[in-house]
Amino acid sequence: MKYLITLIAALAFGAAAFAANDRTTGTIEKIDLESHWLTVRVAPGHTAESVRTLSLTNATVITRAGKKIQPEDLTVGDKVVVEVKPRTAQALSIQVTPNGPQAAPPGKAK
Repeated sequence: MKYLITLIAALAFGAAAFAANDRTTGTIEKIDLESHWLTVRVAPGHTAESVRTLSLTNATVITRAGKKIQPEDLTVGDKVVVEVKPRTAQALSIQVTPNGPQAAPPGKAK
């Protein structure tokens, strides 16, 4: 019985680990909207390869400042966090992050 419980726990943990999405953080280096691909230069410190080419699908959700945008709104040099379907190159979501510190509103100190 103890063996069965250990086996079930191991399988459940393995399934949960396998289901987790990959996350890539970096800078957009190239965009090919006709072929639905984008290349991201991976940020230093990640164990993944230094450049990843990812596919965009109709299901890929792209946001900037919390608002949904279209692939055409992406530009080379954008800093992004990309959730990638495990064991694939399919981008599930792309979050464009600020490229640097936001400017303070007029009259407000940083």
